[in-house]
This record gives sequence, structure tokens and C-alpha cells, in this order.
Amino acid sequence: MKIYNLKGGPVFGGLTLSSQGRNLPEICREIGVTTNTYYRWRKEYGGMQVNQAKRLKELERENSRLKRAVADLTLDNLILKEASEICERRFEYGLNTTTILNIAP
Repeated sequence: MKIYNLKGGPVFGGLTLSSQGRNLPEICREIGVTTNTYYRWRKEYGGMQVNQAKRLKELERENSRLKRAVADLTLDNLILKEASEICERRFEYGLNTTTILNIAP
């Protein structure tokens, strides 16, 4: 499966050709995609300009990066909570908390 980048190439070229009234199968053959791909592109990028689509992709990348950061921080938070609970239980029983967590005094 081909991966297309948004440099205004086949995505917007095909969409503008079809808006000029050309035959869809002919356009799809010319840009080298199936009609399903064309319809997916039209659904996603139908009313956009090239710069708007680039901005959309940029925001999607940033959103996924931020989601990964939130997931990492949530995991760190859960680990710290678990370690804190272990230390509290050991403190209640009068045990040394540094040895269970392998922390140098």
C-alpha cells in the first residue's frame, strides 16, 4: 500500500481534477489510486486548501505526541502511588522503608 504525503500532490491534484468535471476512473488511474482511496481523501480533505490540510496533519501529530506524554506521566504517577502505599504499610509495621525500595540512606 502506498503512503502519500501532503505536499499538494496526488491528494489535492485528484480532488481538483474531479471538481473540474473529469471522469473519476480516469483521474484515479492518472494519480495511481483506487476509487475507494479517492473517496476517503474527498471525505477527509474535501473542502480544504493544501495549507489547511498540512496544518491538520501537524495538529494530529502533536495530539498523538501529547497523548503519549500523558500516558507516560500517568504510568509514572501510578508507580509512585504504589511505592508510596508500600512505604506507608511498612512504616505502620515499623519496618525499614529504604530497604524495600532499594534506596541508599
